[in-house]
Amino acid sequence: MKHVGGGNIREYSGGYKTKVCCFPGAGINKLADHTDVELKYAKPEVAILHVGGNDLADHKEPGDIADNIAYLGLQMKDRGVKRIAISGMTPRKNLMKEIPLLNEALQSMCKTYGFDYINNSNIKFGYRGWDGQPKSHLSVDRIHLNYSGVELLEDNYIYYLRDLKIVDEN
Repeated sequence: MKHVGGGNIREYSGGYKTKVCCFPGAGINKLADHTDVELKYAKPEVAILHVGGNDLADHKEPGDIADNIAYLGLQMKDRGVKRIAISGMTPRKNLMKEIPLLNEALQSMCKTYGFDYINNSNIKFGYRGWDGQPKSHLSVDRIHLNYSGVELLEDNYIYYLRDLKIVDEN
């Protein structure tokens, strides 16, 4: 996801060594290709995958997208990644009905394969701010996150990693 800062995540999650890779316009197939290259040079303990929105925009079925992400996650585990987390899709214009269906499929898939699911439902297409004015976590294009949306996404990742660290220490 564009503008997500690995430094912020590292600093506030308790020091996880962090690398953020963003591939604009990528679907699951392109991400799988990039993952193959990344895993040649690094063996992360945890991988957070935020993928599927572009596939959904290309009219692929939510169940098929979830299956493809599961396959990628299993391949990553086979190559040494200990924990896989799937980041829920954030809202987008023209996909208001489809995004919740994809997120349901992703949650179900995570339960089936033992992956973690990061719920991003606090990121909103439109809401009223404290001042009563309409606001959104999306940029003007209504597809990508604005800076407040990116901050929420980073926070969701940080909270996930913090909780994970507590579990790992026990």
